Amino acid sequence: MLFIIKKQLTVFLLIHILMVSCFFQVKACQLPEKMNGVTIILSVGEEYNNMTSFENDVIEMTFAEKSYRGIGYKNNRDFIGEYSYRKLAKNVSQIRTRELFGADILQYSINLVCQSDYEGYYLYAPSSGKTGPQIGVMVERYIVVQ
Repeated sequence: MLFIIKKQLTVFLLIHILMVSCFFQVKACQLPEKMNGVTIILSVGEEYNNMTSFENDVIEMTFAEKSYRGIGYKNNRDFIGEYSYRKLAKNVSQIRTRELFGADILQYSINLVCQSDYEGYYLYAPSSGKTGPQIGVMVERYIVVQ
């Protein structure tokens, strides 16, 4: 039951983001067509300690063709994983991950919504692993470094 509610909430949030981005976009921005060679920096607030082990941290994720490498700077923690990427609109995209984090396998999605070509906000939603699945989502800021 919890899984169905989470999926419905995720679909609702994506539809809301797409509608807002289509009808109320102030500045034109565009996310990358593919993530290969892209690095993003994610901020994570301390209020999300129940959803991630990177609370109050800055995370850098560098993407290759089908994999990524990340580091959480607060505790200098490295992680690696596989991902898929798709653009949902010109300014909205989704990264789905499968990550090895110690002995645990984490799966989550990161939905990027740009406010300029190099920054915006993201929605993080865990789907399995140590902290997932969850009903809530985390909303924070990101920047793109290429």
